[in-house]
Amino acid sequence: MSFMVTGSQAFKAAFKAAKPVLLEPIMSVEVETPAEFLGEVIGDLSARRGLIQDQEARGTSITITAAVPLSEMFGYATDLRSKTQGRASYVMEPSGYKETRPLSPRCSLEPAPSSANLPQVLLR
Repeated sequence: MSFMVTGSQAFKAAFKAAKPVLLEPIMSVEVETPAEFLGEVIGDLSARRGLIQDQEARGTSITITAAVPLSEMFGYATDLRSKTQGRASYVMEPSGYKETRPLSPRCSLEPAPSSANLPQVLLR
């Protein structure tokens, strides 16, 4: 038992000394949209914390390339269809990781409370 306690304390001390950071996956997103919806698509990507990297005209449509956090991309297909009357499409692929915004004062990297305080439930 003492080895477990000592190991736990050593891990906590090393964890705090390492100054850990949270990383979030960043996706490379390419949206092809008719020119008439360009403003709405760029505005939506920006609202999702996206960084617009490039715009390229291809015939009657425009292709927008952006880097957007994965957490912001959930529900994007539905929103894109709604904003463009179903005429835009997109492709996304992983492009790397980036440090997340600083944690708010309410959040911390401290471990969750021990489950020892919770009532035990047996499932049969």
